[in-house]
Amino acid sequence: MGFPKKEKLEKPGFEPAIPQKDAVSEFAKKFEKIPSQKPRANFVDFNKGVQELDINELTHLYITPNPKNDIFTLSLEFGIGNYHLPLLTYASQYLNIVGTEEYDVRQFKLEFDKIGCTYIIESDDDKLSIQLEGYENQLNRALELINDLINNAKPDPEKVKNIVQVELQSRKLEKEPEPVGQALKEYVIYQGNSSFLRRRSRKAVSKLNADSMVDVFKDALTYEVTMHYVGKKKLETVKNVITKSLHINSKNASKSPLIIKKSQYNNSKIYFIENKGALQSQISIYIPGKNYSIDDQPNIDAFNEYFGGGMSSLVFQEIREYRSLAYSAWGWYSVPKIQDNNGHFSGFIGCQADKTLEAIQVMNNLLTKMPSKLERLNTIKNSLIQSAYTNRPHYRNLSSKIDTWKTKGYTDDPSKVKLISYEALTFENIENFYHSNIKGLPIVIGIVGDKSRIDLEKLAKYGEIIYLKDSDVFNN
Repeated sequence: MGFPKKEKLEKPGFEPAIPQKDAVSEFAKKFEKIPSQKPRANFVDFNKGVQELDINELTHLYITPNPKNDIFTLSLEFGIGNYHLPLLTYASQYLNIVGTEEYDVRQFKLEFDKIGCTYIIESDDDKLSIQLEGYENQLNRALELINDLINNAKPDPEKVKNIVQVELQSRKLEKEPEPVGQALKEYVIYQGNSSFLRRRSRKAVSKLNADSMVDVFKDALTYEVTMHYVGKKKLETVKNVITKSLHINSKNASKSPLIIKKSQYNNSKIYFIENKGALQSQISIYIPGKNYSIDDQPNIDAFNEYFGGGMSSLVFQEIREYRSLAYSAWGWYSVPKIQDNNGHFSGFIGCQADKTLEAIQVMNNLLTKMPSKLERLNTIKNSLIQSAYTNRPHYRNLSSKIDTWKTKGYTDDPSKVKLISYEALTFENIENFYHSNIKGLPIVIGIVGDKSRIDLEKLAKYGEIIYLKDSDVFNN
């Protein structure tokens, strides 16, 4: 009975095996000689395949033909999200589990089952989304039912209690290193605008009520909406069905896409949250970026592929493969949803506590003195070129993708635009991006771990150490 004493094993004193980094096996040599066919281009034409119609100034409809079957999908995306309406995060959950004045929730879901259709309501910081899927001949009935729900949802205090219970229970798990590490990462990037600090406190969550959730959901329905229909019906038919069966009053301009201002730093810093007894460290890396243009995207793609985008990247090979310093390691440059906003470099290392310092050292060396491995250029080019040829969206997502691309600033398929740059790519392009957007900029590190297992004096070489508590990164 009880817990037997554990035997602690010392690390073996083996010398590490030094890999032959440039060695190529006979199999690899033969494999490289196998001829491959150039894939056929099938780029998206913005003017073909997808039809657009403005039902009114604030209601937009995209129609994509379904070439496969008689199953329709219809997505309604309202231009408001949890960032501007914080209660919406709970209201969207609530609408999935309540009924209407005419049907209780069991009867309501049974009505959807009868017609072979489904619905999902969800929200994020950016938007509220209502998704319908089912048989083409039941589109009208599906819209009538969802219209009844969003306009006549019946307050149900018991369902609110369920949501509160699940939310409070999930917060009990936030003492674990992974969620603390995620909250610290967001704090480093967004400071007070982190989603973990913007959320409602436990006390406020406990006071949630059905009426307020129904009210905030109806408020969200007054915002600009974009509808994406995939099916067999013609444009005018879909428009008439929607205007007849779906009663929404769009009167507020969209607040999407959401751009949250990122933190800027003049000097490198280290934010440290103590987790006594932790055997592993959660390490996040952040470098504030510069103004983004879609013209930069091909070089960003190439840098990410080279630096931290896969098993052949610098981060994977130097931190994991060659040194076995981490169970997870990655790093790449992230871009905003629209141009003329700042990008940023984001990275992560998950490692044993006693390897924290060495893992940070290797990552820091890669970021401050990125090695040039010119022999990898052809592999990078081929990977990017292949992705450009094969990256066509599924027809179910086509209109949504086109909408996203247009918002970002593209007037043609990004893959088609970038392919020209991929084919002309040189290693100098990767190095130029690195020197302009990474090298010499402040590196901000977040660590969740046991400081007794880390040499803090050596750690301080990488920046001023600022100690935080869980309460600094969570609103509880």
